[in-house]
Amino acid sequence: MDLTARHPRTGELLSTVKFMVQTLAAAGELQRELQRELTYDGLQAVEAKGNKGGRRPAVPAGKTDAVRSDGWATGLMRQSKLCVSSLRLGV
Repeated sequence: MDLTARHPRTGELLSTVKFMVQTLAAAGELQRELQRELTYDGLQAVEAKGNKGGRRPAVPAGKTDAVRSDGWATGLMRQSKLCVSSLRLGV
């Protein structure tokens, strides 16, 4: 269907075009609301299990604490067994 179809005499959009656009908009709103509800329900279920929603950290907390307490460069060198020049080239 041509969504730019106009009435030959008045030049207004055809009622079928208006209906199609309104129907598509309503379907989009419904889909958004359903997705929002599902996301909220999933977060509530995870919270009920005692976990936290979101992405898991890439680096475990123990490693980040060691790096932060030592200074990031020395901690990184100790963990990865790199020399100072290798670290400077990478950073």
